[in-house]
Amino acid sequence: MKYLLLLTITLFTVSCSTFSYIEVNKLRKGMKVEEVNSFVAISPKKSFEISLPSDASKKFSVREYFLTLGTIYADFYMVFQDDKLIYWGFPYEFNRFPDPMINEIGATAAAEAQK
Repeated sequence: MKYLLLLTITLFTVSCSTFSYIEVNKLRKGMKVEEVNSFVAISPKKSFEISLPSDASKKFSVREYFLTLGTIYADFYMVFQDDKLIYWGFPYEFNRFPDPMINEIGATAAAEAQK
C-alpha cells in the first residue's frame, strides 16, 4: 500500500511538471537565465548555441521547450544573449517579428534544432 501511494504521488508530481502559458506570461526581456529557471519547472527539451550566418561574432543561447496547450504540445524557443533573454516564442513568431536579426535567429535556431 505504501508503494502504491508513493507511485501515485510520484506520477502526479511528474505529470504536473509542464511548461505552459502561466510561465510564458512571466517572461520579460532582459531576464537572466537564473531568473527564468526560478519559475520554469522543467528542463528544456534541447539547449544549444548558435551564431548568425550574417555575423558570426554574435552568439546566442537557445532553449527549446515543449509548451503545453491543454493536450497539445508545441515547440517554444527562448533566446538569450550575454545571459539575458532577448526573445521568446513559437518558431513561426520569430519570422513575423519586424527585426531582421530576430528573423535570422529564428531560422538559424529552427535549423539547429532539427539536427
